Amino acid sequence: MTQLHDRIATVLERIRLRSHDRRQAYLDDIAAMEKSPDSNRRAVSCSNMAHAAAAAGPDQDKVLGGGDSLAPNIGIITAYNDMLSAHQPFEGYPQVIRAAARAAGGTAQVAGGVPAMCDGVTQGRPGMELSLMSRDVIAMSTAVGLSHGVYDAALCLGVCDKIVPGLVIGALSFGHLPVIFVPAGPMTSGLPNAEKAAVRKAFARGEATRADLLKSEVAAYHGPGTCTFYGTANSNQMLMEVMGLHLPGSAFVNPHDDLRHALTVAATERAIATCVIDCDPKQSALAWYQDRPDEEPPVVDGYQAEGRRLDRTGSLARMIRVAETDEFELAIIDTATGAAGALGEAARAADFCVVPCRPAHLDSAAMSQTIATLAASQTPYAVLLNACPPARGIDGDAAIGKCRDLLDAEGVPLFRTAVSAHAIFGDALRHGYAVTERAPDSPAAVEIGAVLDELLAFLN
Repeated sequence: MTQLHDRIATVLERIRLRSHDRRQAYLDDIAAMEKSPDSNRRAVSCSNMAHAAAAAGPDQDKVLGGGDSLAPNIGIITAYNDMLSAHQPFEGYPQVIRAAARAAGGTAQVAGGVPAMCDGVTQGRPGMELSLMSRDVIAMSTAVGLSHGVYDAALCLGVCDKIVPGLVIGALSFGHLPVIFVPAGPMTSGLPNAEKAAVRKAFARGEATRADLLKSEVAAYHGPGTCTFYGTANSNQMLMEVMGLHLPGSAFVNPHDDLRHALTVAATERAIATCVIDCDPKQSALAWYQDRPDEEPPVVDGYQAEGRRLDRTGSLARMIRVAETDEFELAIIDTATGAAGALGEAARAADFCVVPCRPAHLDSAAMSQTIATLAASQTPYAVLLNACPPARGIDGDAAIGKCRDLLDAEGVPLFRTAVSAHAIFGDALRHGYAVTERAPDSPAAVEIGAVLDELLAFLN
């Protein structure tokens, strides 16, 4: 590890000593909040919970705390408004987050909204006098939203200066909750700064009209997202990533990029504990996990708490109990190919089954037993065409077309997206990564994001 400069180490130690008593008092308060019965929905009075879940629709039972295990409920604090370009993309985020939370076994509710003002609109005008004060209002509004005490985690949707600091201050008042900040991304490039500056100078000299100046400014600030220069909004986003409050790489993906949706979903998933249950005798998922530099998501390999290996038949229920004991809310079950007994058990335990199939005639024809097993389990499922030849295009490839026709004729549900045989999949697997981590901008990552979108739609 790099040695800190002596001066920096001295300053850090002085800060630590100076803040020790107040920080300890804060940590004590947070610990007390976490232990309080008021933080447990199943201990909150029935009347209070009825109000919290009254408008939850299909999520009502989970919000109320029904079922054998308590489903996590995510509180969303949003800074959405239409006027501020950086925050306008947040309009549809709650719907995406709710869908992702449901898919992961949880729920999500908009806990509250906070104001978000734009210095670009108010600079030089009376409204600018409220700019710095708005930070404290945002902090208070965030705390008000989270004060209902029915959330297990929170997502804060905000971007610009004053908004992000206010959200952080408010979230810290509920520091016992895991919180992730979700950005909307930057505006795509518009009129270059040099050209914009030239028009401004020409207007100042009386050589350009107001119409000319307005046209130039609109060409520079032309769509949703943070402003197209490195100002306080974009520096805020860098700081959030440095502090670990964003998903890595999420700050500078444009609002309507395909990856933006996938990152929003991924941020939601990070607030819900996930594990992989490896039911395959080859233990390929476990081998991948052993090569993985990150400990998340963990792989459950079939051991009970006392360490005895579970037998390969009839063990899935016990494996799930192990995962529940460790407080995982989402379990991904990896089963062996062609093992009808294990497949039937996994299908009965699952909420949805994904069936990978290569676009070859023999592969698709051999699926009849798998499809029959899934149909008997009455668990929803869909076939995902996998390892497709990338060079020839998904829809135009004859083998894929024949495979789709064969499965369509049997009434088998299919993912619209087909996953190509990209070399990056093997490279990511060898290094213990997912392709969205190893090459987040690659076509392979985009395909996986599209599959995830469809899976959420199936689940809903």
